[in-house]
Amino acid sequence: MRLGKALAIAIADFKSLWRERVVVFWCIVWPVIMVILGAYIFTPPEVGSRVMFIVGVANFDEGFKNITLATWFNTANTSLADLLKESSVGQLLVDILKNMSDFKVIEYNSTEKLFADLEKARLDIGIIIPSNFSKEIAFGTARLCVYVSGDDPREVQINKGFAQGFFYQFSKEVAVNKVKAIVKSFELFGGNYTEVFIPEINMTVKEVVNRSLMGLANPVDVIVEEKTPQAIADRPFIIGWYTIGAIGMTMLYSGLTFGAIAVVIEREMGRLDRMISAGVRASDLFLGKTLSAIIMMLIASITIVFAGLGVGARILWSPLNPRDWLVPLNLFLALLMTTSIGFALSLIVKSSRAASSLGTILGLLLSFTSGIWIPKFMLPQPLKVFADVFPVTWAIDTVRAVMIYNEELSNLITMQIKVIIATAALMVLGIVAYRKTIAKYVEI
Repeated sequence: MRLGKALAIAIADFKSLWRERVVVFWCIVWPVIMVILGAYIFTPPEVGSRVMFIVGVANFDEGFKNITLATWFNTANTSLADLLKESSVGQLLVDILKNMSDFKVIEYNSTEKLFADLEKARLDIGIIIPSNFSKEIAFGTARLCVYVSGDDPREVQINKGFAQGFFYQFSKEVAVNKVKAIVKSFELFGGNYTEVFIPEINMTVKEVVNRSLMGLANPVDVIVEEKTPQAIADRPFIIGWYTIGAIGMTMLYSGLTFGAIAVVIEREMGRLDRMISAGVRASDLFLGKTLSAIIMMLIASITIVFAGLGVGARILWSPLNPRDWLVPLNLFLALLMTTSIGFALSLIVKSSRAASSLGTILGLLLSFTSGIWIPKFMLPQPLKVFADVFPVTWAIDTVRAVMIYNEELSNLITMQIKVIIATAALMVLGIVAYRKTIAKYVEI
């Protein structure tokens, strides 16, 4: 292998590629378009911001009218009076909804109008509060009719989950307040008996009743906190994820294409025989073609990164951090892997047009099925398994781990070793295939 001849081949090949508008489109223009689509269609500006739910409410609750017991409890000055005063729990629920920043409340006088807006997806959630809602809450179990809507099944599931979460919390708060009211009533009617001390459990009777009933109302105090990875919670990180995906996509179909057409295009243009006659070896051709692809992909990657930054991507990379140099290393290894696979494809193609079509189609197919452009969690189970064993995905995942997730170097060593081994194995395969492809046309 002679570096001078390899560089001459690389420069000539790069100039030839750069003059091809189709190559420039697929290497640079198309991935930039995908980054823009990822920023404004797959990740619209509202992603990462608080979701506003439009809630329709038809409140028919009559409150505690005509309940004479309410007057007695009001004069007794107990907390049960809070449940039995002349207002309604239904109106209290409406007021709570109105005070929540996540809800925009629209009140209705009829269920027909509310149902009509639900069916047209003008509302996310619809609530019908029955006339006996307050009475049933005070003396038993109240029924509340909640309906969810949406423009698509996924949105319906999101609305349903949020509604269930809110009303579970509301139901728990009502239960706790009912317990407090019952305990107050117990104090009122129990007199001194409530202060009897039970030494075995170190509590009074009142404390036993209070804690027992409170345990029924709220048996498990679950604390739920959001610890969502920033890369999937914030729009800039999501766009950054797609930016790296666009680079990976370009590496796939461009690398496969460059490898597949490397020999056949030289034969079609009549240059292969002349280069061999001039003493150019197969290793010189291999290195020259690989260097040409590296130069083209370097330009494409830089362009894609700047396009991503231009549409709001947040990408973490610093030349002063040794760990961050895994990024260019893994992009280089990804290109070597895809080019080597392309060299293997060259064994089954007979023309540059067929090689280009095969490389582009197969590369795009792999982009959407290997977790490089479509996130793995969105793939069906068989494709998730494929994405987990596809070596190019390992390299792109390592790039994302550095530039998006800010992963520690110690957590990347195992994956990096796997990428290097896979690259070496595929390069051996590619070199063998490359030599066999040349041998089909000339004697070396």
